[in-house]
Amino acid sequence: MSRLVFHPSPAQYCPLDVLAQVFSYVARPDVARASAVCSTWAHAARFALYTHIDFDATRPSTSSLASALRSSTLLRSYVRRIKLTYASQKAGMALYDWIPLIPADAIYSLEVAQAHRNDAFARLLLDAPGLRAVRHLTAHGAFASASSVRDCLALPCLETLSMNFPILSGPLELKTRPRLRRLSLSALSYSSQLSELLVAVGPTLEHFSLHLPFLPPPDAIKLANTLALHTPHLRHLSIQTFYKASIPFLDTLVCHLPALVSLHGGFGTYSNALLYNLPATVQVLQLQSHWTMGFSPFPVEAAVAAVTRARIGHSRLRRLEVLRHDHRSELREVEDACERAGVEFACLSEDRNERPV
Repeated sequence: MSRLVFHPSPAQYCPLDVLAQVFSYVARPDVARASAVCSTWAHAARFALYTHIDFDATRPSTSSLASALRSSTLLRSYVRRIKLTYASQKAGMALYDWIPLIPADAIYSLEVAQAHRNDAFARLLLDAPGLRAVRHLTAHGAFASASSVRDCLALPCLETLSMNFPILSGPLELKTRPRLRRLSLSALSYSSQLSELLVAVGPTLEHFSLHLPFLPPPDAIKLANTLALHTPHLRHLSIQTFYKASIPFLDTLVCHLPALVSLHGGFGTYSNALLYNLPATVQVLQLQSHWTMGFSPFPVEAAVAAVTRARIGHSRLRRLEVLRHDHRSELREVEDACERAGVEFACLSEDRNERPV
């Protein structure tokens, strides 16, 4: 009588981290079904399902997810990234009571979208032991307040911060110096508190992005002086305004940023002088331009000169983007110069879909 011999599937010998990586590309319902194959797959599937928690309070399944995380120490031990959507106070804080139970220093990435301000919710997050080692924090909507901004900046491992910067009545009074490398802010106006923040994080800052509705001359000068004096290692700079900036302060600011690699200049933040002063280190240049609403024409001649310097090896420019340009035919000369120099050229609309020139 022949004996049946069981031959395990090669998948059972696959390391857990490899299986978990494979499952990260699979739809969550399929991963849940795959967990029934064997104990090895079940462990890898749980890791894939719970490493990144997308917790949206508006979804019907949120309460069951909260219950699972609240009751299982094992599932909480997998969590490394959290994305939270706080829609309203109707659900109550009980829906989030699993967050303080996460093991200490486990979370390295947190993204919060908060439609309505609730300081108790922010306090719950920032006091949680599991979030003390967060390195990347993104806060949308009404999350930021005076106290939450200070608490975010006090996180000892924080490297990346993106948030809507609130209007503050007094100074930040930071207790420790943050060691941010990337800072992305949206604000209603430039303020002394924002300058205070840039001074504090400037020595380590490599990437800075600022979105403002408008930028009056005094604020533009303060911003330029602060960046020139306190951000010696800045490599990526993006300044965008909804309305045209009053003075082209980027023209001279770039001369004080020796490490600059990429630059995004918003409406009115630059003139043709920027393209003549552009540091040789800049590789990617994005310029917002509009020929309507009283904006100046795009500086075609200066752009061609900048591209020509790249062609003869006097700069490292490899990509030039023009955003929101209505008269794309006027850029034909710039496109031809880029083609001769081997520099990528793109004319992008507001939704950043590339359009032919």
